[in-house]
Amino acid sequence: MRRTSVPAIGLRVLQRWAATRPKGSVAIAVSRGPDTAVEQPGLSVQESRLWLDAPSRWRYEVDTPGGGTAVSVVDPPLWWSYSPNVHAISNESDPLRYPAPTEHPESPYFRARELMRGLEVASRRSERRGDREIEVIDAIPVGDLAPGLMPGADGYTITIDRDRDVALRCAARADGIEYLVFEVIDIDFDVPLPAELYRVAPPPGVSFGPPPTFGPRSRLGRLLEWIPIRWRGP
Repeated sequence: MRRTSVPAIGLRVLQRWAATRPKGSVAIAVSRGPDTAVEQPGLSVQESRLWLDAPSRWRYEVDTPGGGTAVSVVDPPLWWSYSPNVHAISNESDPLRYPAPTEHPESPYFRARELMRGLEVASRRSERRGDREIEVIDAIPVGDLAPGLMPGADGYTITIDRDRDVALRCAARADGIEYLVFEVIDIDFDVPLPAELYRVAPPPGVSFGPPPTFGPRSRLGRLLEWIPIRWRGP
């Protein structure tokens, strides 16, 4: 999957949206990952991969330019997370204390119809891409948006695989410009996934340890929110 953004426009849109919130509200811009972006002038591009053995077994990778690959694996009840020069953590020592997450970070895009919550359809059309039947929906925000959509845009274009209810592309527009685009660039359904995908081998000299904790919530939840993905799997 590829995520392309124009950070300057995104910040402006977020600030404009935050100014409309009721007094006492809080608007937070959250980083989706380590510094994995391929930077171009005025443009940020992030790519990553997901292998998913539904409903809750998955491997999630992000290439970090000049720094190797960050990997998170969930094979309930166990999980592992490794990011070069950042951490190597797992719940192997105490699965009950550090339970595995029940959903991968891009789950909203696997329930594409739910993305329409808070949107009003302006137009829709059907297309065929290869042997897939897809639907392209242009919509405008009219209420609270579903997870997976950045608030504040003037409109959104969502491309859905009808059979699988998977969002193949989501684009947010402001002032006539698509400034944040999520798109699947390669996908295979119903393919066998080897068992070795669900293990992580850290480099020599690195071993997994338990995560530090911050209050009632383990750091795993925060780490798994960091990473954008390019995905391959059902």
